[in-house]
Amino acid sequence: MKYYRSKLFKTYVTSRDVLDYLLNLDEKLYKVYMLVQELREALKQYDWLRFTLCQVEKKNVSAGVWRDVRFYKKHGSIIRSTINYPQFNNKVKFIK
Repeated sequence: MKYYRSKLFKTYVTSRDVLDYLLNLDEKLYKVYMLVQELREALKQYDWLRFTLCQVEKKNVSAGVWRDVRFYKKHGSIIRSTINYPQFNNKVKFIK
């Protein structure tokens, strides 16, 4: 880990220290951060079952994240195909 001097904390900290501090300030920020991390991990592992957004409510996320949730809900079938058949999408890109 790389430490750097922070004027806010008046000591040496890591990026993780700053992230933990910010996530502890606001519960809504923590929930949104965890949602985004879960979605990123599901996409990385091509795991459609973990990639569900049905339980996400507008009041629990910020406006920007809600816009993304709506997009994923609207285009769910395309995203599901991309996750289930990643090799097919690579072939299409290659042919283009």
